Amino acid sequence: MAYSVEQWSDVRVLFESGLSLAEIVNREGVKIKSKGSISKRSNAEGWKVNGRKSFITEEVQVKQHLGAILEKKEKLSPQERNIHDSIVSEQLQIQKFFRGANMLIANTLAKKLNTDGTNATYQELNQAASTIGRTQESVLGKAPEVVINNTNAVQNKINCSPEELRRINQELEDAC
Repeated sequence: MAYSVEQWSDVRVLFESGLSLAEIVNREGVKIKSKGSISKRSNAEGWKVNGRKSFITEEVQVKQHLGAILEKKEKLSPQERNIHDSIVSEQLQIQKFFRGANMLIANTLAKKLNTDGTNATYQELNQAASTIGRTQESVLGKAPEVVINNTNAVQNKINCSPEELRRINQELEDAC
């Protein structure tokens, strides 16, 4: 029997989510009932066993954490909740700004390293990134991991081949 692209796509998501072949074929709504067909196709197409499981686990943890936060918020008075929400909103806007600024610098640096088409020097871009980082720390404070990393700092030299730089540049352009 021929199955649709959508049916195979559904089975692939279930497979990569960590379900066993038996769990997949016994799942309600799944039309493909042959474990052998699923196994053969997964091998032929290189499906990753548990390829999505960590993503699912991460989302479950985030939702559990969010539930705990919402329980705490319910205990706040309406005035406290409004103040809390406005501070959270401000923090998110600030973080979005700094992420954008850092992505702009990273993108400019990647283009500079690949094509030399800009007038900015590496030192100028590095100085701008450092300034943004210091400004971000002065506005938001140091993140706990930054404090730990600074305490246990080890300086590493980064070596990238031209191919790696092109790949990084492509990822940055796709992200922007």
